[in-house]
Amino acid sequence: MAKVGHSNVYIIGGRVCVFACSIGSLGKSSVTNRLNKELFNKPEEGPKMMMPANNFYQDLAAECNKNFICVDLFYGLNEKISVDLATVVPVCGMTGGELTFYQPFDVVKHGEKLYYNIFHVLTRTTGTEVAIKARCSTGLTVTEYMGSHLSYQTAEMTQAWIDSDKVISCTLRNDEKLKEDSLVYF
Repeated sequence: MAKVGHSNVYIIGGRVCVFACSIGSLGKSSVTNRLNKELFNKPEEGPKMMMPANNFYQDLAAECNKNFICVDLFYGLNEKISVDLATVVPVCGMTGGELTFYQPFDVVKHGEKLYYNIFHVLTRTTGTEVAIKARCSTGLTVTEYMGSHLSYQTAEMTQAWIDSDKVISCTLRNDEKLKEDSLVYF
């Protein structure tokens, strides 16, 4: 957030592109290796491995979203190590950003692809300060929005950024009986 001149007007919003060649291992944002071979193909594997290890990146996403900041992460790891992407990905998904992952990163093999991924992220059609409210015919109600976003109200979906590659879905509830030959609008 930056103050404009001597006025009380503040500018917020923007895009942060993070390029990393190793996983964060210090401080509150540290990401550890959670690979546990004893959980493979067991019922506990999904809940333990797919859930974030801590809430740091979810909290950061909420703060970024509130200030309309989009976060893109480009990981190019040189070694074959397990990375806890489930912990890091909320900061991208919840702000409208992208997570791009190359492992093991080889500049000859991935250099051109990285260039085009960065180019695509920075040049595609985008919208900022997004608030979407689906409207529908009488007798239908939107009950839920699905996708990577934060919703501050049940009636609408909010996100810092949206682009031409994102998909948003919603669930409709039929509140009253609709006539068979009537048109329904959404």
